[in-house]
Amino acid sequence: MFFPPLPRSVNSGRSAVCSFRLADIKSVFSGNYKVLNRDTLQWSTRVQEKVANPGECGLHNASDNALRFVKENFLADDSVRPVGRSATVVSAEHSYTHLRVQRVQGAGSRSYTVLFLLT
Repeated sequence: MFFPPLPRSVNSGRSAVCSFRLADIKSVFSGNYKVLNRDTLQWSTRVQEKVANPGECGLHNASDNALRFVKENFLADDSVRPVGRSATVVSAEHSYTHLRVQRVQGAGSRSYTVLFLLT
């Protein structure tokens, strides 16, 4: 699981923490990407075969063609949705800046995820 603290939003005035599955993040980055039509300024899903994967690290040995593809196709076609489809924690009073996560063993051998939130 991945728990990024999301700072206070200008639109909502609230800070949040969401939880994401790493497999969901990898799936989006290995999926399709969008391309901008410069004539219409509209984004569309790229239907051509991928020359490179923009979500992949380590492009230091990539060809010029692969680097051009990554430069032009940086917007993923899908989005990563949080576990449960909503934020894990939301606060209008606090702006979370740091987070620590710990898995603990509870009674009856149940595991719990504990979030330590810093403002």
